[in-house]
Amino acid sequence: MKQNSIQELPKLLHTRLEQLFDVYQTDSGEYFYNILNTVNFNTDNIAPYVYYQHTVMRGETYTVISHKYYNTINLWWLICSFNGIDDPTSLPVPGTVLNILFAKHVPNVLTQISKG
Repeated sequence: MKQNSIQELPKLLHTRLEQLFDVYQTDSGEYFYNILNTVNFNTDNIAPYVYYQHTVMRGETYTVISHKYYNTINLWWLICSFNGIDDPTSLPVPGTVLNILFAKHVPNVLTQISKG
């Protein structure tokens, strides 16, 4: 069950990474996420007209790039997943070219991910 379906927990925006994970409850009533789920994109079959190519500038983070293209910092995880980045704690290297899914496709992608 997802967090937004649990009355006692705060509601999250649909763009939050936490929305991908099921929530479980311990015997003592504490909630926790199953963070073993992953999102992988097979970019071999994605047409180049559905994404931008963004060259990372010095000082940019994934949250800054997310805000630039999606007007929210919450989709940093989508950028990382779409580009096969396994360690989002490391800053992107300046000059790296990232593929950024067009914003108009994001709602459909989020829906497909949430269906599992």
